[in-house]
Amino acid sequence: MSTKTQSETYTKGLALAEQGDHQESLVYMQRHLEDYPDDAEALSDTGAVLYCLGQTDQAVEHFKKAVIADNNYGQSYWNLAEAYLTDGKMQQAAELFGDLERLGILSPDLTIRTANHFLEQSDKASAVEMILKSIELSDSEELLNSMIEVVKSKRPKIAFFGSDETDAFYKFASERFMTEPFASKTSDELADMVNWCDIAWFDGCGENLQRVLSLPKVCKIVVRLNSSEEETLNSESIDKIDNLLKNSQNSDNRFLNDILIELEKTIPTVK
Repeated sequence: MSTKTQSETYTKGLALAEQGDHQESLVYMQRHLEDYPDDAEALSDTGAVLYCLGQTDQAVEHFKKAVIADNNYGQSYWNLAEAYLTDGKMQQAAELFGDLERLGILSPDLTIRTANHFLEQSDKASAVEMILKSIELSDSEELLNSMIEVVKSKRPKIAFFGSDETDAFYKFASERFMTEPFASKTSDELADMVNWCDIAWFDGCGENLQRVLSLPKVCKIVVRLNSSEEETLNSESIDKIDNLLKNSQNSDNRFLNDILIELEKTIPTVK
C-alpha cells in the first residue's frame, strides 16, 4: 500500500500542480516530504512535478525513492519508465516492465514506444523483444506482426543445418530473425543457402558442415557440438568457425540468442 499522508501542505501542492503552477507546487511538496520522507505517493507526485519542470534527473531520483518506499505502488514504476524514455535510457525503462506487468499495468502503448526508441538507436534486437512483448499484451496482433517482420528483414538471415521447426531454439530464433532450415542434400542448394544467409548455424559437425567449411567463406558460422563430437574438428576447421559451442556450455535460448546478437554487431550490412 502507498504511505500517502494527506497533510494540508501536500494537498496544497497537488492543487497548485493541477493549476499548472509547478514551481510553487514543488515548494509545498518538498515541505511535506520533510515531515513524511517515506510517503511513496508524495515522492512520486514530487517527481512528476520535477519532470514537468524539466528536471528529469531529480524526477528519476524521486521515482526511485518512491519505488523503494512502496514496491506495489504502480504509478511510481510507470513514472520512472516514462522518465527513462524521455532521457533516452530505454534499457532501464525496459527493466521495469517485469514489475509493471506484475502490477497489471504494463500496456502495449508503452512497450511499442520503447521499441520505437530502440529502433531510433538502431538496436533492433531490443526492439524485437519489445514488439514481441507488445504482441502478448495487444489485440492488434496483425499490425504488430507486420512491424516485427519489417525489423527482422533488417537483421541477419540465419540458415539452420541439423535443426528444423520442431527444435526449441529454432522456434525461438524464428520469432526474432529470418530463418530457414536446410533440408536438401545437393551441393548447389547447399551453396545457395550459404550465399543467402548471414549466419549458418550447425547442430553437430556432420557432412554439411564439412562441405561448407570447404567452400569460400561468405557468412558467419556457428557450430553447436554434442559431447561425442568435441574432438572431431581439426585446427584448420576451427579457425573457420566464428563460434564453437560445446555440449557442456549453456543451452538456454536466451544465452544462444545473445550469441546471435553479438555476431549481428559484426555484420555491417545484411545480405
